[in-house]
Amino acid sequence: MLGERLGNWLSWQRARAGAWKKALFVVLGLLLVLNLFLRPHHPHFGYDAYPGFWAVFGFGFAVLMTVVLKKILFPILKKPEDYYDRD
Repeated sequence: MLGERLGNWLSWQRARAGAWKKALFVVLGLLLVLNLFLRPHHPHFGYDAYPGFWAVFGFGFAVLMTVVLKKILFPILKKPEDYYDRD
């Protein structure tokens, strides 16, 4: 019974995935705008005093991790197409 209700709720949420994505981007945009007005009083590093630094830092490292995983790790870990079907 609980599994069925959870499955129905997840299906309902999946149907509204576009609305969740828009809400996420709105919240991220608001946080970035707030960062323009709210600055740290005692930044630990020189660059974190600039507005939007942590947003750019996070986005940059997300892109960097994606490139590293796709270009370096994927060729190491991939298997041939018939890897499990060999006799």
